[in-house]
Amino acid sequence: MKKTANLLLATTAVLLIACGDDRPPEEIVKQRALERWAIREQGKVDGLYEFLSPAKRQTVTKSTYETQLDSGIKYFDVEVRGVVCEQDNSVCQVTLYVGFEMANQYGKNKAGTVLEEKWVKEDKQWWFAK
Repeated sequence: MKKTANLLLATTAVLLIACGDDRPPEEIVKQRALERWAIREQGKVDGLYEFLSPAKRQTVTKSTYETQLDSGIKYFDVEVRGVVCEQDNSVCQVTLYVGFEMANQYGKNKAGTVLEEKWVKEDKQWWFAK
């Protein structure tokens, strides 16, 4: 069911990009952030590189980026808590809650944290910057 939902999200995103998207930038960025985190929740890194801004992709290879992210941490319960865009709508800050599970010598530990992400608009598309 979750795979079908993710496929539907991705298909919707492609159609909206192809047809032009007149939704508020906050809504678009929220969707993009959730699509990116859906990949992480599935325990995957394949597909994350494609969310990087073109400028960031010029500084890091796909292989290096995916190796950096392959930490063995399991993510869950990702929730966008807020999206704030600059007045010119070229940069947005996304606040997320992310649950995670890590294994160590004492067993598995679950916790959660609040993260801030930066998304930039380039070539009529929103990209993950950091």
